[in-house]
Amino acid sequence: MGGAFLGLILLVLRALVRVGGTRYPPNMMLPPTNPAAPEPGWYVDGSGTTRWHEGREWTDIAKP
Repeated sequence: MGGAFLGLILLVLRALVRVGGTRYPPNMMLPPTNPAAPEPGWYVDGSGTTRWHEGREWTDIAKP
């Protein structure tokens, strides 16, 4: 009987230690990102010109 009680105490202590730890889902996936393709909008290119990006490629439309 004493061994069973000691085993129960050990299981409770082990569970309390696990509760405090950070746990992540085993198959956590991040959304795909493509830093080479910015969202559609105005962006400054390397020469200091603000140019329109349509979401797939740069256009000839520019602001001074």
